Amino acid sequence: LGCFGEVVRHKDRVVMPDITRDANWSQHETELKSLRVEACWLEPILSSQGRVLGMFVLFQQQAGVPDSLASDLLREMALLSTLAIKHHRNVQNLHKLSLAVEYSPNAVMMTDARGIIEYVNPKFSEITGYQSGEVIGQTPRVLKSLETDDEVHQDLWRTIQSGEEWWGELRNLRKDGELYWSKEHISPIKDSHGKVSHFVAIIEDVTETRLINEKVSYQATHDALTDLINRREFERILSNLV
Repeated sequence: LGCFGEVVRHKDRVVMPDITRDANWSQHETELKSLRVEACWLEPILSSQGRVLGMFVLFQQQAGVPDSLASDLLREMALLSTLAIKHHRNVQNLHKLSLAVEYSPNAVMMTDARGIIEYVNPKFSEITGYQSGEVIGQTPRVLKSLETDDEVHQDLWRTIQSGEEWWGELRNLRKDGELYWSKEHISPIKDSHGKVSHFVAIIEDVTETRLINEKVSYQATHDALTDLINRREFERILSNLV
């Protein structure tokens, strides 16, 4: 690989003051003559982990080594190339993350530090019946029902404002007024100064699971024919009264 291999191996600049005398470039003699280039300088483009991502190559028509201006240009162009590659990769990663959130099997809601909704994914609309335009700019109170004690909401808000995560279940209202059980995990997002800037909630509709559990519990304590409490439940209640 010649000078290119040297750059990868040493992770440092390689200067070819006269490429016409280098065996690795002899096969490109015709092209070099047509371009009238005689010197070649290569600067590595390094990742933050020190891995060579590529290299910036500067050709000169006269043989020689780079002066201070050309040396600074090499360094700056390699740095700009590194930043461009990192930016491109960050954009790609953000796009992947965005797709993961958009197609998440759970509802996702993001609010600012005041609790104002800034984003909801399609699953949120499927569970609650509210489209994004109907809730963005509002607070999660739009989902609140009287079936959940105020103490639960106060504990939730107090916990996340302190920078801690909150887990729990809430009895909420869909847009059509139907009640449902919502299992939620709410996490604070902090800025570079450690101050809470946003909250993100992962929401799962567990209504069906709750109904099944309640049905199983009811069947375990009631007679299937009479719908009255069975002997085991009667004895349990009686023992608690004694």
